[in-house]
Amino acid sequence: MAARRTRRTPAPRVPRSRSPVEVVRAYIRRINAGDSQGLGRLGGANLRFVDATGGVHALTAEAWAAYFAEFPDYRIRIEKIFSDGRSVAVFGVASGSYRGRGAKSPGAAWRFPAAWHATVRGGKLLEWRVYGDIEPMLRSAGHGRS
Repeated sequence: MAARRTRRTPAPRVPRSRSPVEVVRAYIRRINAGDSQGLGRLGGANLRFVDATGGVHALTAEAWAAYFAEFPDYRIRIEKIFSDGRSVAVFGVASGSYRGRGAKSPGAAWRFPAAWHATVRGGKLLEWRVYGDIEPMLRSAGHGRS
């Protein structure tokens, strides 16, 4: 009698969860693409944004869409990225131009060194914090020192 062959059913693939650094890199790719909906999917339901002045805001797809309406070419260039568990630090350059209402020089480009800190849990961003001298960006929007 010949040996009976049985077919093995492959185990279902369990999606590998992304590391905090992978989540942050994906988030920055969505920022650089101006993809507010993609950013909404990567952020947790209660994603907190802490701006460079210390102000705290809800960071939703709608908030990103409004930001991109005023700064359509906002970009982040990563120079260094570090992680300590769920905490990710990014160092680089922010750049863009302001095209919103009240612009002194619509389309005038700005760039400045910046740092970002992200807290990630379960593949979602919980907090996105920016550090930098935002004076060039504020001047382009008609605010700040002349």
